[in-house]
Amino acid sequence: MVKNILLAAVIVLLLLNAQTLIVGIYESDRNTDGWQWYTSDSRTHIVIGFNQEQWSAVLDTLDHSFSGYYYFDDSKYIPILVYLGERPSEGYEVDISRIVKENERTIITIARRSPEREQYVNTDPTYPYDYLLLKREQLINEEIIVQDQYGNILACYRQVFPGEERIYEEIVIFEYPMQEF
Repeated sequence: MVKNILLAAVIVLLLLNAQTLIVGIYESDRNTDGWQWYTSDSRTHIVIGFNQEQWSAVLDTLDHSFSGYYYFDDSKYIPILVYLGERPSEGYEVDISRIVKENERTIITIARRSPEREQYVNTDPTYPYDYLLLKREQLINEEIIVQDQYGNILACYRQVFPGEERIYEEIVIFEYPMQEF
């Protein structure tokens, strides 16, 4: 009887250690369930501000002004910008949908939408983007993966936080566009 209890306890401990630890960091309020990306030319820019100098340098290369987002305290915060580039019409959108920590990886999921091929849209150029400012410790992990709503990996960053400790908590500092209440 004691052997059976000990064996059961060992099995439970093994199962607990084998499970994946998933912690939600951010979940968008926007419903992107029906979003489809019909274009093969993505031109999607994914910019994560690991430090102020790198962030500003990348923003300077984009074809749209993000001057309001240039400065942040890189010892406390990390900005994330997902920008679709100049688009020929309305109907394009992007959303940072979800950020989770899964063991050694932080997974950022973005959703993109483009107009359907036969859909009538205004033909004025647009510059769709989404932006988040997170506490630095929220993203710290061995690997950061950015994927689209279909699970396709768009960017991967490895060991960008040497010597920084992983912390699991949920706080969004700033979100654009602001949600209407």
